[in-house]
Amino acid sequence: MSNSNKPTTAHFDAEARTWADKPRRVLLGRTLAEAIAEDLPLNTGMGALDFGCGVGLVSLPLAPELGHITAADTSPGMLAVLEERLREAGIRNIEPRALSDDADDFGEAAFDLIFTCMVLHHVVDVDAQLKQFARWCAPGGWLVIADLELEDGTFHEGDQGPVHPGFDPQDLGKGLTGLGFTVCRTRTVHTLKRDRAGIKDKEYPLFLLTARRNDAR
Repeated sequence: MSNSNKPTTAHFDAEARTWADKPRRVLLGRTLAEAIAEDLPLNTGMGALDFGCGVGLVSLPLAPELGHITAADTSPGMLAVLEERLREAGIRNIEPRALSDDADDFGEAAFDLIFTCMVLHHVVDVDAQLKQFARWCAPGGWLVIADLELEDGTFHEGDQGPVHPGFDPQDLGKGLTGLGFTVCRTRTVHTLKRDRAGIKDKEYPLFLLTARRNDAR
């Protein structure tokens, strides 16, 4: 991720300590974890990457289903809270990892599963990030993207940081196909509500896209 993400990182650092205090965020994390477990043949032999893990709201529910999770984020504050939560819960198969700026952090790593939840719309160069996912994913491995469906730009109204107004999952799927993935399933899994533009409980649907890396790189 580029240096232009720094305002976003600072925002998440400031919010980290109370991030999991909001029930709607905990519900979202658990909902996405359950959807991933429903759509994929998870097992304890799999090594996974949670890209943009935050305080682990998706990783923690998935920990019993997987062998090892590398929980990566650009926010030191989020990772510090995650480390505390792991110690308190006695979870040993999640490894927090700091993401650096302007770096291919995992090189030619071969994760069996990469999942990223509500993160991609904060990434400046989405195409470059998808190419990194392709490099990091093992042949036959899985990529799961959960994010906002295309919206009118009001979801992050007034927030700092580089954001995209959601995505068309079909367009994302076409890009992934060109990178050696086969898209297996795309579905709406959750709806977030915010008071925006004079509308109470304005709805913002979230999609879950599941793709599998072709056997040959």
